[in-house]
Amino acid sequence: MKGLVLVTGMPGVGKTAVLNEFEKIAKKSNVNTSIIINYGSIMNSILKNNGKELTRDEIRKQKMNSQKKIQLKAADIIAKKGRTSMIIVDTHMAINTKAGFLPGLPYDVLKKLDPCLLVLIETAPKDILKRRGLDNSRDRDSQSIQEIELGLEWSRYLASACSTLIGIPVKILKNEDGKQKEVANDLFNSIVEQLGD
Repeated sequence: MKGLVLVTGMPGVGKTAVLNEFEKIAKKSNVNTSIIINYGSIMNSILKNNGKELTRDEIRKQKMNSQKKIQLKAADIIAKKGRTSMIIVDTHMAINTKAGFLPGLPYDVLKKLDPCLLVLIETAPKDILKRRGLDNSRDRDSQSIQEIELGLEWSRYLASACSTLIGIPVKILKNEDGKQKEVANDLFNSIVEQLGD
């Protein structure tokens, strides 16, 4: 199996936990090894190579033009990865900036990546709030339940737009607490359905 799959969702929906379980499932299967790439980490490494030490949380606080340029450079790097296996790109649909929501996957980025499937992971706003509170590894902005609901809503709008723009399916998976193995299994089955020979 080969192709690029976008796995998206708001910070706190549990993408990392689901993708960790997904890797275990992929290793037990007979498919080509999956490569999981974190979009924000690629952006961070580009900045680091240019002498800027910024965390992923600091990147989204930069000027809009700077963020867009780094998004495109990251898309170039990811697009150049060999398509000899399954590539999973962990990213966000909407980036909460000072100016408002910035699409995590604008059209020029989508064209470069050329994905075959977009997976949107969601969970209840109260669970997102709780998970963010337990994650000391990131510098999250404080948000209310209403702001998180708006972010979830925008993520769906943007996923719909991506699907329409480049003609790919969108799969929405609910990641309830303690269900990451089941969600990872659903993710794996969706990918096999889409990429399987």
